[in-house]
Amino acid sequence: MLTKEKSEGIGGAVKNIVYITDEGYVFPTKVSILSIARNVRDARLAIYIVSVALSDKSRQVLQALETENIAIRILAVPQLPDVLHLNHAYISDAALLKSCLQSVLPDLDRALFVDGDTILGPGFLDIFDVDLTDVYVAAVMDMVRMRNDTWYKEFGLTGYFNSGVMYLNFTKMREDNIAERFISYFPRDDIPKTFGDQDVLNAAFGGKVLYLGLQYNCLTVYRSRFSTEDVLAFFQAKADDYESPAILHFASSAKPWQTLSAPDVDVWLEYVPVEDYPQLLQNYSAASKDQNVESLKQRVVSLNQKVESLKQRNASLNQQVESLKQRNASLNQQVESLKERNASLDQKVESLKERNASLNQKVASLDQKVASLDQKVGSLDQKVASLNEGLESRNASLVAKQERIDKLKTGIERRDVEIATLKGRIVGLGMTISENHSAIASQNNTIETLQSEKEVLQGIREELLGEKEELQGIREELLGEKEELLGELAACGKALDLKRTELQALEESTTYKVGLGVLAVPRMIRRLFKRT
Repeated sequence: MLTKEKSEGIGGAVKNIVYITDEGYVFPTKVSILSIARNVRDARLAIYIVSVALSDKSRQVLQALETENIAIRILAVPQLPDVLHLNHAYISDAALLKSCLQSVLPDLDRALFVDGDTILGPGFLDIFDVDLTDVYVAAVMDMVRMRNDTWYKEFGLTGYFNSGVMYLNFTKMREDNIAERFISYFPRDDIPKTFGDQDVLNAAFGGKVLYLGLQYNCLTVYRSRFSTEDVLAFFQAKADDYESPAILHFASSAKPWQTLSAPDVDVWLEYVPVEDYPQLLQNYSAASKDQNVESLKQRVVSLNQKVESLKQRNASLNQQVESLKQRNASLNQQVESLKERNASLDQKVESLKERNASLNQKVASLDQKVASLDQKVGSLDQKVASLNEGLESRNASLVAKQERIDKLKTGIERRDVEIATLKGRIVGLGMTISENHSAIASQNNTIETLQSEKEVLQGIREELLGEKEELQGIREELLGEKEELLGELAACGKALDLKRTELQALEESTTYKVGLGVLAVPRMIRRLFKRT
């Protein structure tokens, strides 16, 4: 038995499809699978064929249908219980296995069941997108049953589905033990068996059904029993859903592999392989005893022509296959060469990966060092900012001090000018005194006295020179004492005004009182310079 793991190993998201067959249904089942193989190329499928009493030859025929994207698994089941037996014209007992597929395939959660008398087109895969969360099955209503019988309504059902195509929720069927419910319902007289297993399945599922559109199970019997308008109205379907359905179901007593009078037989014949035409012709010949033999012969001739055409086409295809095989061998060589090159590249890639890992470690180490340096730079930036602030503060202080020094220099220069002026006045005073000495010397009675006073004046001159040196010291001290210097200059100004007044008074008194002036002048000058 194929497990879930093996099924998924077929490739990607595998879609599960289930058939039930016995020896009499191998041929139509084969054609149905071939329709899938032709119409589905880009999906991964797992097809499970549940069989009853199947011969080894038939198993080989079905197993040979496996392709690159379709896996075939054939499962044999034991004989059905005696209670499960149908006495039906064209429905075999094998159909009753539909009720227990969830037990036969315990590793599957969901699967699409289809009868062997079907043709599946490209659009049927859309069924797998249906949400089965709260239902047992997604299926299509059976218009024949719902138009001709009402027993399902008496059973409490609002609809009735055809069991030839069912998307089954195996998980929910197991949880609610549908198999036992089916077995318990089967013997009941209030459930008819007109359509075999289908009636019992509708009762067992109890209305937990999601109804699909007509295109997913279009019965060929509708074409002979109802008008197209009536069918489209019943299913609320589009014309394309009826004319070109995703799944065409040959659900009638006339089957296309048994008689050419079956509805849509031409559609079914499109999928029959050439090697099966002889057997198909025998089937048609055996069924034609009560039919128009000439019509059958014409159809046989037409089929023979098709066979010949298909043989020629098959020969051409065989040539193409041989060409493709040669091309494939060449491609295989290229693939091997590419594999070797790829292996070499893989080694280089591994080497580069190791080198890259080493470089990544070095980069990480450098990143750590850079981060550490960034922290140090940040700390230095903070210190530089602090120093800049200190320098700006000191510069502001120095500028203020320089401005103060400039002001003091200006004051000193102004004081130097005043001192120079004072020196000029002192020189003038000395000349005046010299003139007075000459006048006094002319006087005989005071010559000696005047000479003595002259010596005194020379001493005073020396004292004035000393005072001058003291004034130079005072000038240097005044550089740091602006406010005191300004006060002293003001005092000097006043003193000079006083001296000027005294000098004027001295000159006046000297004219009239020379003798007294000679004695008084030295004392006044000494007092004047002592004050300054």
